[in-house]
Amino acid sequence: MGVVLGTGLGPMRSTADFFLPTIDGGPAGGSPAVFPNTVFNAAAGQVAMVLGAKGPTSTATAAHAAGASALCIGYDLLRSGRADAVLCPAVDELTEEVVAGYRGLPLFAGPSGRGCTLAEGGIALVLERESAARARGARILAELAGHATASDALGIGRWDPAGDGVERAMRAALAGSGIGPAELTAVWTNASGLEPVDRPEALALSRLALPGSCRVESPRLVLGEPLGAGAQLSAALALTDWGDDAPGGPVLVNSSSLGGTHTSIVLRPHI
Repeated sequence: MGVVLGTGLGPMRSTADFFLPTIDGGPAGGSPAVFPNTVFNAAAGQVAMVLGAKGPTSTATAAHAAGASALCIGYDLLRSGRADAVLCPAVDELTEEVVAGYRGLPLFAGPSGRGCTLAEGGIALVLERESAARARGARILAELAGHATASDALGIGRWDPAGDGVERAMRAALAGSGIGPAELTAVWTNASGLEPVDRPEALALSRLALPGSCRVESPRLVLGEPLGAGAQLSAALALTDWGDDAPGGPVLVNSSSLGGTHTSIVLRPHI
């Protein structure tokens, strides 16, 4: 089993615990006991040690798309035979420093950001090769059918207002999974109340020619923006939404960083 963790901001509490004392006390104020936990991959390493996981370990940090990146990396590790199972946690915490930092961003400080509420999140999903899952008698909830990532490539902190990058990610994920837009039963969006980010995704979805029966769900507008844990949140809700008695059809899960990187993941019920 491997561990691939997604985090948009990293170990902010440990980082603050280490660096804040140095502001008043100089370099001597930094605690050697705290410093190891400021490394981004420390949390994934701790999880691996606690669980006894000896497979590949890594940390993905693609801002608000970090959890989606972790799922994609885990998927690729399974496809390449590097692991039989991969635990993919996505975790971010809201320290005082994080909240102050977001409040200082023009995107969040202006009118366009007033509809967005930040939230802490910690969600873990297990990806596993079907043969390994069946061998241990696991309950298989879904199949990750495909994924794709695209970038607007317009520079740091900029995204295409027409939603070109989001559209390319969605179409590539669907093509890779062999599923057409007409087969989708739901799209779990990246929308979080940030108008300059949400509008491009909405425009891209309008060009996807979704069937009238396809629901568009935006849980972050209700539960808050959990930073790097957004994809895991949407995936968990999608699996729950299917239910035990009448599972639905394929769904698309979108995640985007604030820098114009977009990841789409296709999930479908396991048959």
